[in-house]
Amino acid sequence: MPQPKKHRSQKAKAEANRSKARKSYQKHRDNINERRRALYRQQNPRPSTPPPHTREADPPFDSSQYCIDRMNKIPAQLSDVTGKCPKCFLMQIYSDWLSDYADLPGSLRRVEEPLATVSKIHDSASKWHNMIYSAFGVGPELQEASKILNKVAEVMRWIEEIWIEIVQSPVELIAKHRAGKLLFQAA
Repeated sequence: MPQPKKHRSQKAKAEANRSKARKSYQKHRDNINERRRALYRQQNPRPSTPPPHTREADPPFDSSQYCIDRMNKIPAQLSDVTGKCPKCFLMQIYSDWLSDYADLPGSLRRVEEPLATVSKIHDSASKWHNMIYSAFGVGPELQEASKILNKVAEVMRWIEEIWIEIVQSPVELIAKHRAGKLLFQAA
């Protein structure tokens, strides 16, 4: 006499097989995973030598000198944004704003974008200035860093003045510009 069927449908049979496989995996998990790792290592061996495009690490450097080098790159970053003449850059910002004067949100962007860029440079300069102060104290290195930081801060103040005048009273900005009373015109 044949044995009675355990599962009456294909779905029940498939579910029983899945359940059996799950239980078996839980029981032999460590063994199965170890065999998989060994097979993977065999199929994907690690290279014994580093790839040719890698190089040895640079020797340790003096972090204080690194701060000075980074601070000395700040004027180049500022001149990339402002060009050779920061006052000409400010005049360009003012004339761009004036050309979009009727569209206030659009004209504000003409000032906010350079302000954000110079602000990032100023934050970077402040960070390196503080690190130089921590490394060297008051000395010639700090004086050089202060000169660079002051130049960046001055350009930032000029742009901020234009932005503040636009927000407060655009008509007053035009009057101040015509009278030559803006900070960058007086400097």
